[in-house]
Amino acid sequence: MGDYVQLLTPVNPDVIVFGDTSASFVGGPGYDQSIIESMKRVCDVKATTTASSVVAAMRALGLKRISVLSPYKHEVNERLVRFFEGNGFKILKMKELELDLDAEITAVPPERIYQYAREADVPKAEGLFITCTGLRGLDAIEDLEPDLGKPVVTSNQATMWNSLRMAGIKDKIEGYGQLFKRF
Repeated sequence: MGDYVQLLTPVNPDVIVFGDTSASFVGGPGYDQSIIESMKRVCDVKATTTASSVVAAMRALGLKRISVLSPYKHEVNERLVRFFEGNGFKILKMKELELDLDAEITAVPPERIYQYAREADVPKAEGLFITCTGLRGLDAIEDLEPDLGKPVVTSNQATMWNSLRMAGIKDKIEGYGQLFKRF
């Protein structure tokens, strides 16, 4: 990874992101931090991962008990549970789409994501997490949050939010859920 991070140094970025949800949680709790430390050793710049950004977003929203919509296979979802529960969250329900290829994940339209997310939700969940940077969950947030009555966090939304905050940009932005509106 160091070679790839090194390629970014000429542009003098404020923040570097390892933007892959499952690849940043697959090693369990703390794995995301090891990726961050690896990037920082190569380039003295603030760094984060998608999994770290999701944790930061859910903590900012005060979420502890969540539901999850995941496109991943069950084996990957077991690691997702281990990572997020190891970071202090309780997963009350998970809707697993069991998709195998990136092309299958990116082909799921926002209308289906909305339906699947509603199936994933349970009343006791304080929020809903839509995982995977390839799943277009960001396009469903504005419809889901008022219908569910709770915050929705997606991989891409959390990564953008955390990266901007780490870069010192704290603008409140409409259209990307409660996370961007409130924090």
